[in-house]
Amino acid sequence: MFAISQAIHFYESSLVTDGQVVRLSPSGHHPIVSFTAKDRKRIELPASAWWSVNVGDTVQVRYNVDDPRGTAVINNVMLIWWWPGLLSSLSAIFIFAGLKGESTGKADTQ
Repeated sequence: MFAISQAIHFYESSLVTDGQVVRLSPSGHHPIVSFTAKDRKRIELPASAWWSVNVGDTVQVRYNVDDPRGTAVINNVMLIWWWPGLLSSLSAIFIFAGLKGESTGKADTQ
């Protein structure tokens, strides 16, 4: 549940600004995004996108004011909530299986 509280804190305390795709990685799949942080510093960093982007596209960037370079992500629900959602789902499955007394697939030995 720590991942969820971290994601909520990031979502509530971060700022959103426009960024621009300035180039693509050598593989052509990951955008390099440039944006101006609140302190007026220009930041350029690799980002992840689960959809096609082109050089020159404008994307929203969400970042923590205290660490824009270390926290910046493209402002997309899936990118922000992917890991917390996955970890929470897996945790719920294992907790439910444990409470029901079900095996997680390991063969019982007698």
